[in-house]
Amino acid sequence: MEILYIKLKNGMDIISNTSIKGNNVTLENPMAIRQYADPTGRISLSFQEWVPSDFVDTNCFVINKDETMLISNTSLRIKEFYKECLQKSEPSEELEEETEEIGRAHV
Repeated sequence: MEILYIKLKNGMDIISNTSIKGNNVTLENPMAIRQYADPTGRISLSFQEWVPSDFVDTNCFVINKDETMLISNTSLRIKEFYKECLQKSEPSEELEEETEEIGRAHV
């Protein structure tokens, strides 16, 4: 697998550990790319989970290549940012315990 940029036909931008076999594009730890302008007009990027981890029990998804407009390599800077985001998104045991407590409090 390699870290690739994917533009879907619906307009969504994704970065992901990716492998392609025939018409199957396998995305591992996909993140949606969001672009926004700050008050000064400077464009910034943020990455967020493409499929919220609370909704599924996997981090690997297969899409049909026909759903993509573009699949491309990405810059080293973006790859490093993606890796940092993945590390930050991995829940620590402490965070998991807090989440369980919050869940119990709202039941």
